[in-house]
This record gives sequence, structure tokens and C-alpha cells, in this order.
Amino acid sequence: MESENRQLSTILTEKNGKLGSLILAGSIAISISYDWGFYFALGITFSEAPTTLTDHLQSWLIWLPWLVLSGIILLGFELFLRRMERGMTEEEIVASSRNPSATEKARDLPYQVLKWLFLIIIFFWVMIGEIVPIFLFFWGLGIWWMSFVLWVLKHQMVRNRIPVLLQNFILFLPFYFFIISGIGMFQGEKYLDGTKNHTHRVHFSQDSTRPPKGENVTLLRTYQDWVLVMNRNQGIQWIDLDQIGEIEVLEGRKPWQGVFCKFGISCQD
Repeated sequence: MESENRQLSTILTEKNGKLGSLILAGSIAISISYDWGFYFALGITFSEAPTTLTDHLQSWLIWLPWLVLSGIILLGFELFLRRMERGMTEEEIVASSRNPSATEKARDLPYQVLKWLFLIIIFFWVMIGEIVPIFLFFWGLGIWWMSFVLWVLKHQMVRNRIPVLLQNFILFLPFYFFIISGIGMFQGEKYLDGTKNHTHRVHFSQDSTRPPKGENVTLLRTYQDWVLVMNRNQGIQWIDLDQIGEIEVLEGRKPWQGVFCKFGISCQD
């Protein structure tokens, strides 16, 4: 009995170690993809950024809450569908309908609409440029990459000759890169379009060569040794953290006033 417990403990330890390594590798990949998209929107490259790998790992503090929230929403939606469909699988729903062929096409219609919508977005981005937001272009690439790989894997011979692990790697790695990079681009574009402007005031230390009274900036990111800001001329600046004496928050979070207020109806003072 004791020997079996030791063997079980060893197996669990090995599995937990592999799971931990997988989570760490995934976090690094997501953080770098997010930062790449964020920098791309701001016109910065990794070669220009005075950051370290540790700085980019801290990006999980930005994307993880949104990932958890999105996961909760998707889980709730999936549970709602399961309840409405009485727990049946896709195959069972199609087989139990009066017209299986029409039911299968009807249930596949939303995915087809989404796929062709993003194809139109990709086409317009290529033809007329960034009138179409670039993050939508990248999300479209992610959707079409997944559609393409699933189409390839429909062939029985292809599926049989590619290991399942490699299939998932080919399917999901580029997909998540496009989606996460697109989210980073979306966040970067919010600063460039003036949605978030002059949110902080930087007061410089006495040892700094800058005016001690400071200046109003849009705080983009804070790293271990640097602060990334956008000045009033929308110029991107890296400020050494040692030169900063204080960062003052000029504008806190504004309370949500409802959809009516967005249209100028029933806004609170």
C-alpha cells in the first residue's frame, strides 16, 4: 500500500511539473504576443525597447483578467446552450431533427457568416489600408488560419500521418498569436486615437535634467527600470525610472453611466 502511494505521488509530481512548465511556456508566449501587438500599434519594435524578458512576463497582469473574464462569459454561454439543447451533442442534435441536412447547415451558418465577414475585413484592409482597424485584420487572419487547418485535417490520410499533439500545435499556436496580438494592437490604438490622453502627471526627481515641475503624459506602461509614456504631441518616450520622483494620477476611473448616456440621454452629472 505504501509503495503504491509513493508511486502515485511520483506520477502526480511529474504531471504537475509538466503542467507547470506548460503554463509557464504558454504565459511567456501570450505575454510576448500581446506586447508585440501593443508595440506594433505604437510604432515600436522589440529591438528599440530597453526592456527585459521579466518586463514582458509582467504583461500577464494586463491580459490575464480579460482572459479570465472572457472565459467566464464563454463558459456561461456554453452552459446556457447545453441547457437549451438538453445536453445533446452536435451529432445527436442533427440526427434527431426532421431534416438533418438542413439542420446541419443552419447550425453551421453563424460560423460561415463570421468567417466570410472577416474575409471581407481582410480584403478591405489589404486594398484600402488601415481605415479598417489593424486588430480586426489580425483577428481575421486567426479565424481564417483555423478554418484552413481544419479544412486540411478533414482529409483522413492527413490526420492519420500527423500526430494529434502536432495537429493541435499547428491549429492553435498561430491562432492564439493572431488573436492575442490583435488584443495588444487594440489596446495600443486606444491611446493613439485619443481615448486615453494625459491620464498622469510625471514629477521628476531633483537629480533629473528635466524640469522638476513635471509634465502631463499618457502613461502607457511601467517596467522595472523604465516608464513608457506618450507626450502631448503623441510622441512615444522612454523615461528612466530613476529620473522620476512621483507619478500623479490625474483622472481616476469614471463610473459607468449606462447605454442611454452614450446617446446623450439621461446622463448623470
